[in-house]
Amino acid sequence: QYERRSVLQYQVISRLVGHSPLADTRPGPRPDSDDIYLQLPRRFSTKVRELAERVVRIRENPSDYGRARRIHDFLSDPKTFHYSLELEPRPEEEDPVEHFLLSGRKGNCEYFASAMVLMLRCVGVRARLVNGFKGGEWNPYGGHITFRQRDAHSWAEVYVPSVGWETFDPSPGAETSSVRGTSGLMQRVR
Repeated sequence: QYERRSVLQYQVISRLVGHSPLADTRPGPRPDSDDIYLQLPRRFSTKVRELAERVVRIRENPSDYGRARRIHDFLSDPKTFHYSLELEPRPEEEDPVEHFLLSGRKGNCEYFASAMVLMLRCVGVRARLVNGFKGGEWNPYGGHITFRQRDAHSWAEVYVPSVGWETFDPSPGAETSSVRGTSGLMQRVR
């Protein structure tokens, strides 16, 4: 007997209304000063702001890229923060990212990327959270790349005035986490 298995396939096409596809990658003026990339939650701890300012060493007045690099390095240090898919319980009234930064110090990629975005916004750097897929496997028979749930990932993007949007992945080990054996996507990108 032959058993037929069904495979879920989908194609994603998106279009942002009123948005130029090149607008996010070209160097040029900053986005509007009152834009969403500097917004913080209404109830936001001053402790997170103070931590961000200490990490960035704001008095040294580093560039936006320099601030992003310092926060990235702080979060990606495995001596300070730990990557885990098993999250510890936290007080219900405490903000999850605040708990991660100030006491838990253990989380998944969403926590690392969200923490980076919020810390950067605290020090006046425009940043955004990106959710997507990292990795994947090339299927030479079908001529396509297969993404699985294990390839889901979150990272941060930072607006650098002379460059545009730059990608930063503060999850510890992020530079090598997407390479699984002979990952076809990685082979095709190199």
